[in-house]
Amino acid sequence: MFETIDMLLLPLLSRIFSVLSTPATGTDDATIHKSLKSAYLQFFTALMNANLDGVFISERNKPEFENVISTLLRLANDSSDQASQRLAFGFFSKSVIAWGSSVEAANAPSVFADSALSAQSKAVNNGTAVATNQHAITRSSRAAQAFAGYESFIYQTLMPLCFEVPANPKFILKSSQQVSNNPYWRVHPSILSASRADVLGIIRNCHAPSKHVTG
Repeated sequence: MFETIDMLLLPLLSRIFSVLSTPATGTDDATIHKSLKSAYLQFFTALMNANLDGVFISERNKPEFENVISTLLRLANDSSDQASQRLAFGFFSKSVIAWGSSVEAANAPSVFADSALSAQSKAVNNGTAVATNQHAITRSSRAAQAFAGYESFIYQTLMPLCFEVPANPKFILKSSQQVSNNPYWRVHPSILSASRADVLGIIRNCHAPSKHVTG
């Protein structure tokens, strides 16, 4: 499966970005743009969920990687389309684990308590069950495939974005369920799990003051 997607991803991305770069001149064009944007974001999410994230940084597709990330950043910043925004943040939350895992984190115990793990996750961790995902990747393998420069992107761009988006007047949370399940809030736990860095210290000393956040 990896080889097939790796071969098809670049021409698919080129076609998608070509269509989306064309201004929508009417209702039909706007509908096409919206449907295409939703479809490719869900496709990206499916690839990340299946641990096929390596296709984005393969030798064949690496030249388009920066364009992919830039496009997703624009969507993550666009609070006028929160459906796409949530999918973009969900992608970034998973990308932190995929491309930003450190060797230190891979060799250390999980930062999350057992009570936070599902029964299946606990069984996999103690060896009484196998991962259901056929493409499951160990933490040490994640660290080995960390993408050069992505850690800087995480701290310099992604973490500040988690403050900028909620501060946007167009950003509206419609329910308590949305708060608990929203991918906006999953980025920082992903960073903590992937890097074992002092995420709270970085937020408190670097990002929160610049966003006029105290506490």
